[in-house]
Amino acid sequence: GDFYVDSTLYIAYLRKSWGKVSPETGIWEHISNMNFVEDSFKSTKNRSVVPLRRDVKPTPDGNHECELGLRDQRTEAFITRIMKNWGIGLVLKYEKSGYIKPHRDGNGYGHKVVSVSSCDYELTIDNHRFDIPANTIISFNSKLLHSAKHSSDNNRYVICAWEYKRNYKR
Repeated sequence: GDFYVDSTLYIAYLRKSWGKVSPETGIWEHISNMNFVEDSFKSTKNRSVVPLRRDVKPTPDGNHECELGLRDQRTEAFITRIMKNWGIGLVLKYEKSGYIKPHRDGNGYGHKVVSVSSCDYELTIDNHRFDIPANTIISFNSKLLHSAKHSSDNNRYVICAWEYKRNYKR
C-alpha cells in the first residue's frame, strides 16, 4: 500500500515518495486565509474549524447526518491525492497552546483518518506518544483514544480527512 506502519501498529506514515508536504506548494498560506469559525467541540482549546465537503452533525436519535461544508477545490484536490475515497474533511486552526483532549471520533466519521499538520506536534494514540514532524502525512484508526498538542507560538493548521461511510444521512 501507500502507507508503511509504525512498529506499534497504531500509526501509518505515507511512503517517502510523496509523504511530505512541501511548504512551497503554498497550501498552508492558502488555508490560513480561510474563514474559520469557533469549534463547538468541548474537548478542544484555542481551536477553530472549516468543514470541507460535508459536515457531520449529531441527530436527536444518536445518529449523525451530513450537511454541506465549504467547497474548496484546491484543498479538496490536495486531500484526494492522499485519500481517494474521503467523505469528510476538516481544516483546523490551533492557536498558541491549542490542543484536543483524549477522545474517539464519533459515529459519523469513518475509522480511517488521514492528517497533515503545518507544525511539529505531539500525537498520543492509546497511551503511545508520537512526535510528528511538520508536513508529515499520517493515518490512524480514529476510533482509538487519541489527543494532540503543540508547543509552538505559531498557529498550527491541520488538514484531516476521514474515509467515506455509506451510511451517512443526507
